[in-house]
Amino acid sequence: MRPGAADSPHLDCRSTWFIAETTVAAIFKSDHDRANYLDCLMRATRRYECALHAYVLMDNHAFRALSEVAKR
Repeated sequence: MRPGAADSPHLDCRSTWFIAETTVAAIFKSDHDRANYLDCLMRATRRYECALHAYVLMDNHAFRALSEVAKR
């Protein structure tokens, strides 16, 4: 694994992103909204073959740390 890649020894990560969403209005108004968001996020990581390393969901913020997983 190259330097700076994820700490997980079974991933060969080529690119890593930290994505932040912030708004004045609430993004999530209920636990159902958060669960739906996480479901969509999990489906997207599988579809686009990304590794999700961390996420934070707050009423008007969402943060994600993702990396592209190299094809073996």
